[in-house]
Amino acid sequence: MNKDPWRARFRREDELVEQLQTQLLEAAERRGAALVDGLDELGTVYKVAKEVGKSYTATSNAIKKYRPRAAQPNRNGAGRQLPGGGTPRAAASPDPFTEHLT
Repeated sequence: MNKDPWRARFRREDELVEQLQTQLLEAAERRGAALVDGLDELGTVYKVAKEVGKSYTATSNAIKKYRPRAAQPNRNGAGRQLPGGGTPRAAASPDPFTEHLT
């Protein structure tokens, strides 16, 4: 049985947890970068997901998270500035509870 004081054991294990968390984050970044490379090679998220045996959603989310910002497509004008300095907004959908008042 381990005779080290509990405080020493706790500190040692706490340091190990921090090291493992750092390694996990670094591995996740490398894994995401590999999926981005797979997307460049295969052309679709579906093909990458099928190749690695993961779900489409998990693969797509990892690619979105780890793809460089400049390489991500700008959809629906998100992040785009209008000439007056504002940003584009989607048209408001009619509210079925108040549309009869207009």
